Amino acid sequence: MNAFKKFFNTTLMTIIAIIAIVNLIALFVFHYRIPDAITSRIPFLSSNNTQQTAVTTQQGTGTLQILVPEGAYEYNGDGEFDPTADVSLQNADGSESSAILTVDIVNGNAKNTKIIKYSATGDNNITVRAERTLTLGDSYKGPSIKVSDKLTKINKADITDLTNILAGGGYISADDGFGNDITSDIKSSAAPYGSSGTYQLDMSVKNVFGDSTSVSVPVDVATGGDASTKKSAEEKKAEASTEAQSESETESEVDDMVLDPNGPWLKLTADYVTIGVGSEFNFMAYIESAKDINGNDLWTNISMEGSVDTNTPGEYKLKFWCTDNNGNVSIVKELTVSVE
Repeated sequence: MNAFKKFFNTTLMTIIAIIAIVNLIALFVFHYRIPDAITSRIPFLSSNNTQQTAVTTQQGTGTLQILVPEGAYEYNGDGEFDPTADVSLQNADGSESSAILTVDIVNGNAKNTKIIKYSATGDNNITVRAERTLTLGDSYKGPSIKVSDKLTKINKADITDLTNILAGGGYISADDGFGNDITSDIKSSAAPYGSSGTYQLDMSVKNVFGDSTSVSVPVDVATGGDASTKKSAEEKKAEASTEAQSESETESEVDDMVLDPNGPWLKLTADYVTIGVGSEFNFMAYIESAKDINGNDLWTNISMEGSVDTNTPGEYKLKFWCTDNNGNVSIVKELTVSVE
């Protein structure tokens, strides 16, 4: 009996000692937060319900931080736009970081409101991010591209440098929405449009605020070297005078109709086009618009004088005009078609 009692007491004390040791180990682990890589190897210490904590970005031995001023960045078009103004990238000790700060601007939830997104990546490939609201002034209208209604004929060899040529001649321009010129940022591409020697010029521009716009216009392309977009002021003035004289002479041919200066008007996409021998020719493809004084379309009231023989090389002149419901006639426009 005494032997059994002694065995029982010994066993009980051993169990109590083991429990005490386990409790001490658990207290030590959770107090000093031994990494999961270690505790996971001790089944009764691991847990699937560990608390998630925020991860701070480290660069080297210090914490990488993007410091952004409080409040929104307000810009009204005056001076240079600099989204990194007063924004700094620092290590934990306050020293300047050598990491690269990346800036991206996206649309906000209100008119003329944007979100500036900053990001930087440390040496350990962990990225830290920050944001700041950008407020644009009420005068901001978004980017725009302006195209002259007298686009000149260009050489086919100039297609690859079309944007610079047209911009240099004053035929196209772009602004950022505050009136600041961004013509040099215009991106373009051109492709044949039909078989009449016309190319479709697609242009787009994006401003520093992340907004973009695009426009497409037809451009007449010469196959030879007889076209030039680099015209002097004297040449443009002479062309305008010649055009006015031509229109005046053409008006006399339809003087039996009623010409009203406030009446309808017709606009062509070009005044000179080149097509290949044997190709199809659709004169309606060169009429941009025909409207009466109220802006109503007059497509069914367009008249044409002249014809084009696409099988015979040479230059052919066509004359166009439109008539409104009151019998008023627009100024006659002339189109020269060169069959080569």
